[in-house]
Amino acid sequence: MGPYFAVISTRLHRSPLEAARLPRDRIAVLLGEYKYLAESMAGQYGSLHSALASEGHMFLFESPDAALQYALRLVEAWRLHNQSTPALSETPHMPIRVGCCFGECIQLQTGEGWVGRGVDLARPVAEAAGLDEVYTKGNVLDVADLPLYDFEEMGSQTLQGDLLPHRTLYRVMGFNEAAPASRSERAPTRRDLAA
Repeated sequence: MGPYFAVISTRLHRSPLEAARLPRDRIAVLLGEYKYLAESMAGQYGSLHSALASEGHMFLFESPDAALQYALRLVEAWRLHNQSTPALSETPHMPIRVGCCFGECIQLQTGEGWVGRGVDLARPVAEAAGLDEVYTKGNVLDVADLPLYDFEEMGSQTLQGDLLPHRTLYRVMGFNEAAPASRSERAPTRRDLAA
């Protein structure tokens, strides 16, 4: 069994761009802006790995709290960035869907990628999410500092590639930055959780 990490998967919802019939160079600018924003923010939250595919990103985090907080901030930052960047102001908003899982992640021997149940299930969780929403499985909430988050149950879903027939998914709607005074200043890492 390999190490467990929090995995974030983002999915780009491109239909507003297709409906606007934007030329490829404008779409390339938009995707470049998204890539820069997502990767620079992930670094600020301690991402261990990032990989970009044509439909979105995958990020690994040691801390489930860092992963959830990153996901919430990314959705908001992308929405604001789209409105406030002159190069994008005339471009329709391209929403993102974000999924978060906590599970086994094994790095390939070449060091170029990761596999495992956490990686495999993050994408279908993201695909189940609403536009500009963050969805997660219950096991992420089990290891996160639960009182800090606003969330709601979204029902049982069948996830492509899952060994279980159904999973309960949750929409994470917010993070309470006014944390209780007894809370540590940093989000717990995988090492903290194992102790």
